[in-house]
Amino acid sequence: MKPVMFSVFLAALALGNPAVAQSDKGFKGLIDNLPHDKLGAWVVGSRQLNVTAKTRFDEAEGPIKVGACVSVALEGTLVKVIKTEKVSQCLPE
Repeated sequence: MKPVMFSVFLAALALGNPAVAQSDKGFKGLIDNLPHDKLGAWVVGSRQLNVTAKTRFDEAEGPIKVGACVSVALEGTLVKVIKTEKVSQCLPE
């Protein structure tokens, strides 16, 4: 890794950049954007996701809509499950 890129990586990690610090197994965030039919490009917690027909949806804590808090389960880059959560789960600690 080049020194400049390594410095940027360390700085992002220290600042808690979600794109760097999040696990590839999943994360929680507010839905910023989603397609009308739920399939395709989503933005959750400022992260871009590609939701497919293989993604399972769990709306036990309310409807999936812009502004809703969700947990996203990932397998690599594949979005396995999107589950609504209580809004308190997405608030900063």
